Amino acid sequence: MSRRTRLSRTNYLFRLHEGNMNKEQVVEFLKALKASLKCISLASLPPYSAELDPVESLWAWLKRHAIANFCADTLNELQTIARNKLKSAQRRPSIIAACWIQAML
Repeated sequence: MSRRTRLSRTNYLFRLHEGNMNKEQVVEFLKALKASLKCISLASLPPYSAELDPVESLWAWLKRHAIANFCADTLNELQTIARNKLKSAQRRPSIIAACWIQAML
């Protein structure tokens, strides 16, 4: 992450973790995010509800379209493909915008 990184509805940052994320991993990500951005403004999102979460829409796109027929031989191969597909989505603002529209935010 660079000092010039700006987050928006179409520009996002992500990390992949094996298994469930714990609080230490969340804190580590937030510290890295804070260090790479000059300022962070927060937006209130509704309490968790899958249909209102744009990230859930992004994961649905990844699973149903980007890697729908992909059969990885290893977990490492799956992580690499998933990371590359998510990076490709970053270059296609229409996909990210659609996730926000789906979430009605």
